[in-house]
Amino acid sequence: MMKCLWIWVCIVFLGCNACNSEKNIEKLKDIKWELNTLYGEKLPLNDSQKSIFIQFDVQEKRVNGKAVCNRFFGNFEMEKSKLKFSSMGATRMACPDAQIEMNFF
Repeated sequence: MMKCLWIWVCIVFLGCNACNSEKNIEKLKDIKWELNTLYGEKLPLNDSQKSIFIQFDVQEKRVNGKAVCNRFFGNFEMEKSKLKFSSMGATRMACPDAQIEMNFF
């Protein structure tokens, strides 16, 4: 789960090259980052209830999101332009789009 999430976040933040962590962490604030492609292929998620997204609580240094059916959560730190995740967890509900979710995790 962490490897795929890390790769996804790295791609999203490739443009974050400033040296100041405070400026970079502000770029995460109040944005719902949605995943549209995975492994170079567009995700076939048309229903707004089925989406893959990540959000950051910069005050609490917490991260949460949804991977089609299940939610994930944990802590994050930012040092310069690098994100580090820790104490990650996720719910484990049955999902009709289980393959997409497994690929994401």
